[in-house]
Amino acid sequence: MKAKWYFGMMAMLVAVMFFACSDDNDDNGGNGKRPENAEEQFKQDFFSIDVEQAVFKEGTVPAGTVELLDADNIECNTQALTGGANFVTIYSDVELSKFYISIPGTDGYWEVPATPSAKSAAFSYDIPIAYGEELGADMTMRIVAEDMQGQVSAPVDLKIDYVEAKTGELNINLTFSQPKDVDLILVLPNQRVIYYGQRGGITYNYTQQINENQERDYEF
Repeated sequence: MKAKWYFGMMAMLVAVMFFACSDDNDDNGGNGKRPENAEEQFKQDFFSIDVEQAVFKEGTVPAGTVELLDADNIECNTQALTGGANFVTIYSDVELSKFYISIPGTDGYWEVPATPSAKSAAFSYDIPIAYGEELGADMTMRIVAEDMQGQVSAPVDLKIDYVEAKTGELNINLTFSQPKDVDLILVLPNQRVIYYGQRGGITYNYTQQINENQERDYEF
C-alpha cells in the first residue's frame, strides 16, 4: 500500500509540473518568445524611430495646451504596411527642440530630438517611421512638440490606415501619401516582360545557380 501511495503521489507531482510548464508556454505565445520589454513590444506591434538620440520611454506621453502644431502642417502617408516605412514631415513657424510620438491607449512613447531639415520662412523636420513586423490594424499616431523654451504643445492625432499586403517569393508593396500614376515593369531572365498590358499568368522555370542547381517554378 505504501508503494502504491508513493508512486501515486509522484504521478500527481509530475502532472502538476507538466501543466505548469504548459501554461508558461501558452503565456509566451505559440513560439515561446515574447518581447523582453515595453520598447521591444511597441516596436513589434507599432513602429520604431531610427533617429540618433531618439529614446523610448515608458509612461504617458507629455501633453500641453500651447498651439505649436497644426495638423495641416504635418505631412505623412496615412497608409501603413507591415514592416514598411514612412516619413512624417512637420512644419513650424518656431524652432522646436523635441517631439513626443505615441499611440493613444498604450504604455510608452518615443522622444525624438528635433533637427531641422531646412530653414526658410518655417522650420521643417523629418521623422522616419519603421513599422513593426506584427503591425496588423489601423492606428492613431499622436504627436506632441516642445519648443526651445520648454513649452509643450497640444497633441495632434494622425489616423493611419493599415493596408494588408500579399506575400510571395517576390514582394513589391508601395503606398503613397497622395494619388500617383506609377508603372511597374518586370523583366524576367528569359526577357519576357510583365507590365500593365501583360499582367502575368506566366510560369517561368529556371535552374538556380545556388542550392545545387535546384529547379524552381515562379508564377507571375
